[in-house]
Amino acid sequence: VTMPDGEGYDTIERIRRQEAFAGVPIVALAGATDADERARCLAAGADDLVAKPVDPVVLKESLEHFLS
Repeated sequence: VTMPDGEGYDTIERIRRQEAFAGVPIVALAGATDADERARCLAAGADDLVAKPVDPVVLKESLEHFLS
């Protein structure tokens, strides 16, 4: 997960270290969604990984899973 201001993995880890966001689900969006990428995102603290370009139905299902 690459972001303009740094790695997405680092961002996920920084979010997870903040108590205020402990229970907030993180759905990462990435161009690569192979097993290695998924494992790296989940290890960083993401709850799910959705492929880009984003399929709105897939994103909706992921968000509904965590927000229901």
